[in-house]
Amino acid sequence: MSRWNTVRLGLSDYLLVPAHAVLPNDRASVERLVADALEDPTAREDLASWLGVEVTELEVPEVRARAVASMTSGSWRAIEVEPARESGRPILPTTDPTEPRKPDVPRTTERTWISVTVVDEDGRGFAGTSWTLTTADGDDRTVRLDDDSTWRADDLVLSGTCYLRVGHAVPEAGVLLAASTNVAEHPWIEAEPRASVPLRTGASHTVVVVHGRTEIVLLDDMGRPEPDEWCEVTVDARMRKRRTDAQGLLVVVHPRRATSIEARFVLLSSEAVVLDRSVPLATDGA
Repeated sequence: MSRWNTVRLGLSDYLLVPAHAVLPNDRASVERLVADALEDPTAREDLASWLGVEVTELEVPEVRARAVASMTSGSWRAIEVEPARESGRPILPTTDPTEPRKPDVPRTTERTWISVTVVDEDGRGFAGTSWTLTTADGDDRTVRLDDDSTWRADDLVLSGTCYLRVGHAVPEAGVLLAASTNVAEHPWIEAEPRASVPLRTGASHTVVVVHGRTEIVLLDDMGRPEPDEWCEVTVDARMRKRRTDAQGLLVVVHPRRATSIEARFVLLSSEAVVLDRSVPLATDGA
């Protein structure tokens, strides 16, 4: 932000910028901003870095929703620091200059709470490990689990959706987080691996770390990947539908104790699909 310098007003320093440089933060404008970012490789990397996720996770609707929430209801605001690149359309819709300015809504002083317990699929906890919670207003908090593998905060300034991310202290990388109300009975199956899970404020949550993982690769008879094919994956009678990626791959995360896994490609004849081979993954185990 070297184009503008801070000035002292009263007892604080402020950054004064031209009005046109502050992008509108209504939901429609911010959704357009995020959509434009996803179309540019460099912008995708910057957005993923800001959110603390991998670039591929930007395809997850919950991750994009988190970005939009942080720039609308949260404490983040976008300020233009470089001229916009030439394009065939404006980055954001313009606001009607005749529209009357809405009065400022004072920031609430009320506080809300959230409680999180983290266990693996066998009910074992992660006492003493550190995780990261992104609050509804866009702030990151360190979550250090107590002896009961639980953490609670009672001073969140904004109600809404928070996101819990895998902590660096967890020994197994790339695990999935899945919200569950009954650790013993919930038949977890996720259509794609995630490194974060959305949690609502004002509630107690059990977050389950699931280790089981199955990879399915679809190739033609020449060994070339078959991308964008719909597949119904059924794990212990629970089904999820996914598309193969550009490499003909889809990944399903499920409990290690799953007894059956079936895959059916919706648009392909059953006679055209042949199981070539199965290789145990390193994450498989008892």
